[in-house]
Amino acid sequence: MKYLKFKHILLFSILFLVLFAGISLHAVAQQGSVAELVQAAEDNGINKTTLTELQNRAKNRGMSEGQIADILKPAVGLAEQDLPAEHIIQKALEGLSKGVPNGQLISVVSRMNGSTQQAARIVDPWMQKKEVQQMVERSDGKAGQAGVRKRMIEVSSRAISRNISAETIDQVLSEISSESVLSQANSSDIIAAVNIIPDLSAGDQPQVAQSFVVRALKGGFKSGDLQKLPMAVNMAQKRSQIPAAGILEGVANQLQAGTPAAQVLQNLFQGNIGGGPPGTTPKGLINNPGQGKGQGQGQGQGQGQGRGNG
Repeated sequence: MKYLKFKHILLFSILFLVLFAGISLHAVAQQGSVAELVQAAEDNGINKTTLTELQNRAKNRGMSEGQIADILKPAVGLAEQDLPAEHIIQKALEGLSKGVPNGQLISVVSRMNGSTQQAARIVDPWMQKKEVQQMVERSDGKAGQAGVRKRMIEVSSRAISRNISAETIDQVLSEISSESVLSQANSSDIIAAVNIIPDLSAGDQPQVAQSFVVRALKGGFKSGDLQKLPMAVNMAQKRSQIPAAGILEGVANQLQAGTPAAQVLQNLFQGNIGGGPPGTTPKGLINNPGQGKGQGQGQGQGQGQGRGNG
């Protein structure tokens, strides 16, 4: 009996050690996988400090090695294709800071991976256009091509990941390629214009924002002016209770009249949508009281105008 009892204890001990060793080896293998991904990321130019910060924050949040690897793999894959990758790491860090659930964070990273590849297929042919290269060389020098390409892919990816279609971005860049835009805009202006498209999209009418940013560039808006536009439009919308499409139509009228960018922004912040005295409303929205049934009616009119001019 004693022998049998000892045999059972010995067998149990062996099974426990085997199980523990298996778990430990799996953890080591996972750690090695993350270590290899981090090394590959560094080898492909991703900032080491950023990678270390990601690992530390993720571990503090209780993410498993496998989940950390799920964030690193898309970034490494993009970097190995000579595509921007650090914006994915930065998005992950932002999500960790905001407490985004692990599964949702990994899903966002995966979506950004796809949108970045889509953006590259649009931006790279655009960058090869002779007139675009001349614009970039004029504003950034010959050595600036790579940096402009990177930023253009990043902002185009951001737009696509925020439900702006790749076709819309392609159309915007095609229109921006015209001499009337490239002759007076530099790369930072164009990057800013593409970057604000998701912020200006009027509901399900991204074509309104598409048309508007091209007009803004033609109207002499520079990067600093463009960056202020979403806030100015939002302020004008709150003051007037007119839909975003109507606001953009009013601004388009100001641009067509030759109103300088600084004045357009001031008008918007003051609620002067048409560019006239405070409270001036663009033609076609004059009967929009901004509340109740009137607001719905005004919205239909504003969106109709947006479609007509998108």
